[in-house]
Amino acid sequence: MFEGDIMLNHKQALDIVNNLKNQAEKEGINIPDQVDKSITRMKRKIDGDIKYNWTFPIKYFVEKNVNSTVVDRALHLLELESCVRFNRTDKILNDTQGLRYYFGPGCFSYVGKMYKSKMQDVSLGEHCDTIGTVQHETLHALGFDHEQCRYDRDEHLDIFFNNVEKGSENNFIKLEKNKAITFGIPYDYGSVMQYTYTSFSQNDNVTMLPKKPFYNETLGLDEKASFLDIKLLNNFYCSDICLNKLKCENGGYQDPNDCSKCKCVEGFEGLLCDEMPKPTPICKYAHFEVLEKQQTLTLLGEKNCVYHFLAEEGTKIVLHVEKARFMPRTYPACSLKNSLEIKYLDDKTVTGAVICGGKVNLHVKSINHHLMLYYRSSEDDNGAVISFRSVKKSFLLKEKISKKKV
Repeated sequence: MFEGDIMLNHKQALDIVNNLKNQAEKEGINIPDQVDKSITRMKRKIDGDIKYNWTFPIKYFVEKNVNSTVVDRALHLLELESCVRFNRTDKILNDTQGLRYYFGPGCFSYVGKMYKSKMQDVSLGEHCDTIGTVQHETLHALGFDHEQCRYDRDEHLDIFFNNVEKGSENNFIKLEKNKAITFGIPYDYGSVMQYTYTSFSQNDNVTMLPKKPFYNETLGLDEKASFLDIKLLNNFYCSDICLNKLKCENGGYQDPNDCSKCKCVEGFEGLLCDEMPKPTPICKYAHFEVLEKQQTLTLLGEKNCVYHFLAEEGTKIVLHVEKARFMPRTYPACSLKNSLEIKYLDDKTVTGAVICGGKVNLHVKSINHHLMLYYRSSEDDNGAVISFRSVKKSFLLKEKISKKKV
């Protein structure tokens, strides 16, 4: 098994062996003999060729001991957001492309379509019966690789190979740039294809950490595919569906299921994703004008709300999470349904920094004059106290210089 949950065909395995050796030499990593031998054995076992394109609908069969309700729901959610279509069958079909979900020794899949006219396996073993896991493995079958293996990974993650268990170094191989298709979609810490910060650890210490602050607990969100996961899926499979193109704003993309409108990241709406949500009885404030004078916001109880913080152009926003409580706490990644998500980067389609559990005294600085906050809670006793103000870029520069002197 490659990267924990990927089965390889013959050509993929050969490419991986060569790529692994080349990257190891560049980074000064000694690959154990057993890793080289295991990959060599694996490439002799695997058959098939990743040269075929999926045609829709993709037929799928669910074995009796697999949770078919979860599989059906996970695939239906992908259909709602894309042109990809699935059609469940009550038996394994011969001479037909498709997917067979079976109860195997773990959660794993091939990357891409392996056979021209044969069903290929997707293993959903113990603890694999969640929406996020089914989508993760299905996206592998549709051609997705892991987020931490993107060619630009080193710009976004620090990898700690000294903490990686022996024989698992191959899980951190980067894709070659000329073999990776991203459509310009940025790295997403909250991708359903991103592993947690302790994945493949030999000592329970971190194996990878985000270069951007406050994103540790975002790695490994696995409740469902992220907005950018779905956007990439649409760019790959659905770009020719709509003949009359719309100019979607704020990172939206044209809806392949209704070409008259755009699909928007949560927090934007309208036909072109050019509108912000209006206040509701539950979410009383849709957006805040951020001034130099500090303001305070207290959020309490069970609700799901999105807030926009807008300051004068040319300034930035300093958000202070004085205290926050979001339970129940999940490890190592947070659960989105009980969390505070802070989008402080330029691109608001990228998953924000997700925090949960008990937190105090967190200072977050936005990259530009716009910050978004997602409050999600299914519990009455969750909440957060937040203060915020705008600062000029020159002030932040002086503060940075002052800290260096100290």
